[in-house]
Amino acid sequence: MKKIILVTLILFATVLLIASPRSKGFAGSFLMRAKTTDALFWNPANLNSDDSFMDMPLANTSFEIYNNAFSIETYNSVAGKYIDQEMKEKMLKNVDGNLKIKTEFTMNEFAWTAGNTGLAMRTTFAMSGKFSEEYLRLILFGNSESYYEFSNDDNQIDALSYIEFLWSYGGLDIPYVSDYFPAKWGVSLSPLVGINSIETMSYSGHFDSGIHDEEITGADFEQEVVLLSSTGGLGFKGLLGVTTEPIENLEVGISFDNIFGNIWWNFDVQELHYSMSADSVYLFNLDEDFYQEEEETISLDSNHTSLPFTSALGVMYTYHKTSLSADYRQAIENTAFTTDRPVFSLGFETMWEAMPIQMGVRFGNSLEPTVFAWGLGYRMEDLEFGFNVQTQNSILPNDKSNGIAIGLHWRSRL
Repeated sequence: MKKIILVTLILFATVLLIASPRSKGFAGSFLMRAKTTDALFWNPANLNSDDSFMDMPLANTSFEIYNNAFSIETYNSVAGKYIDQEMKEKMLKNVDGNLKIKTEFTMNEFAWTAGNTGLAMRTTFAMSGKFSEEYLRLILFGNSESYYEFSNDDNQIDALSYIEFLWSYGGLDIPYVSDYFPAKWGVSLSPLVGINSIETMSYSGHFDSGIHDEEITGADFEQEVVLLSSTGGLGFKGLLGVTTEPIENLEVGISFDNIFGNIWWNFDVQELHYSMSADSVYLFNLDEDFYQEEEETISLDSNHTSLPFTSALGVMYTYHKTSLSADYRQAIENTAFTTDRPVFSLGFETMWEAMPIQMGVRFGNSLEPTVFAWGLGYRMEDLEFGFNVQTQNSILPNDKSNGIAIGLHWRSRL
């Protein structure tokens, strides 16, 4: 159990350091903006036979941190102070059933395109967690109610990490269709090397204060969690993209990601059972070993992780040096790195001399926050670099934000 917690904390610490930076200036409205090396991962139909670029290793970095309830303002208002009833209620106001944490790290070790072909290596870490509002209420207010029950619905942690080796071939005319209007297609094929996977298989628990009417029977609690840990695996996923330009300056595209996406774990697969319980606890016996703790590890032969099929639709209109884009993205399953809720985003860019000025917004839903994005950069024919910032639930970075992301990116022509 301690091993799994340690691995999860390492993953969580890592994903707060680096993430995919270039799309951040548009809050994810990037399907039709992804050209050259970005097209390998977003839409290979956007590859251009005249382009040859390379992402500079380690020069494409960003960090991100997010939760759904607490801001810097909340922290400053309670740090080192007595937390009164009003402040406790304020802290729980935005929890909405559970405290959500979700973050992802993606780093390109290298990405290179030469005309219609591209190669890349990318490492991905993703983690999501949620913790019951009832737990937080119990911590802040004590046992104001006599009985609390906890379930897997509001208490869960999942993590996944893998390395992707990618080959792309795209920017190709679609037979017959291209006779009537411009239409391209492309494909990316990715062998995967699984690093680690952690899944919460089940969780249950309860707390009983032991006070019912005027009868005192002593407090009791119980919690049981089953985690599935997998290390070392092999897999595959595919990406198919199509783009067209039905009218001048209007580009439309669609992509299908995680086609046949799977990782099979065979090296070290363990099912970890952890339980803690106590019965009839009174104040006078708190100095004793009043609770019981049990751990069990079961070795398994193998495990299998499916990467949920994800579809995306994007449109972009360009007028002189200004462009406006809109994107829709949705997966068929909610996981540590995908959401089964529709995600809509808008992006804007205009050029001032050689400086791109970027803005974007991603609209929130029940699982994801509203994100606002800004970006500045320098772009010439053979060189591009830039700086992006994102904030959650606030237009500009401030102490009311629930999260912030900052990114740098650098790309050059070969």
